[in-house]
Amino acid sequence: LRSLAHLQRSMFFQGLPVPPDDHQGWQRRFAPARLHDVLGYALNVESARAQAQRAFAILDDHLAERAILGKTWIVGDAPTIADIACFPYIALSGDGGIGHEPYPYLRNWMRAFRKLPRFHAMSGIPEFA
Repeated sequence: LRSLAHLQRSMFFQGLPVPPDDHQGWQRRFAPARLHDVLGYALNVESARAQAQRAFAILDDHLAERAILGKTWIVGDAPTIADIACFPYIALSGDGGIGHEPYPYLRNWMRAFRKLPRFHAMSGIPEFA
């Protein structure tokens, strides 16, 4: 839980309009475009995609800083709840028209996830070659 709180404070509240008491706000940055495209939710999909891309850029920059320190995960030396909570939303974002190509550190992070012992991809999670 501490790592999830760190994720919220340090990354997704920087430049993204989420109230401090919104404990699921970071998830709302990744999912809406997919909800529109896959499930038909009525929303401003272009705004949702732009918001997700801003969040991806923030996370990619954070992971770049972590890589300079020789770290792979969002916080700590091993995957935490922050990584686990973000992974499916990010991995499935292509379903909402949000590609991973502009985010090299995000792609590396997703590759590291797939290499974890006993990792089982859910349906729709792409390979990150």
